[in-house]
Amino acid sequence: MRHSSNPVCAGRRKGFSLITVLIISMIAMAFAAYVLQFAGSFAGHSRVSSAKNAKFNFLVGGVERGKAFLKQRMDNKDSPPKYTDKTGVNEDTMITGIDVLMIKDGVAVDDRLGASELGKLGIWAKSGRLVVRIYDMQYKPSKVAATDIAKFPPSLILVAGDSSGNVGEVKDPDEYTAAVSGGGVSNSGVYLIRASLEIDGAVTYLDTAVVQSNMS
Repeated sequence: MRHSSNPVCAGRRKGFSLITVLIISMIAMAFAAYVLQFAGSFAGHSRVSSAKNAKFNFLVGGVERGKAFLKQRMDNKDSPPKYTDKTGVNEDTMITGIDVLMIKDGVAVDDRLGASELGKLGIWAKSGRLVVRIYDMQYKPSKVAATDIAKFPPSLILVAGDSSGNVGEVKDPDEYTAAVSGGGVSNSGVYLIRASLEIDGAVTYLDTAVVQSNMS
């Protein structure tokens, strides 16, 4: 009598099918885990990039507010604001820190930010502070007696041109007094606008140098 099936072969086929299913399942689980890990990593990277962009845009906005503040301070004034306008400070005062170079009342912005305000900007933190300060860049380097000179703006001197359009040359920045008294620019100044954003103790800076004139 001929049987329609072989029990031994059937058992082998069933065993083979079970192993195949297990292997396929393991591959599928490994692939799913990889996809989840990649998606999580990508999402985290996107959040970090978004936060960096938000901070940069916030700092740029602070610098623009600083420019508007400086322009307002400059309008209809006989002379541009200088760091020497502060009481007890003159051109020969030793510059012991960058705050000496800040113009009088030179804090243009000082905003405290809470978690809800930062969240609207895409920054997830408990607290923050945006400060914009304006520094005079026309100073004598020889008068700097500070250890934090890496934070200092470069010394730049504005010198008026003559009737032919030639601009005077100042070889030594310490000739500041001579440059200003002998053909210096009386209606303009050169400034560093520094915006600092502190988020949960970490500070990010954005510096912009500007030449501002009183054209009124």
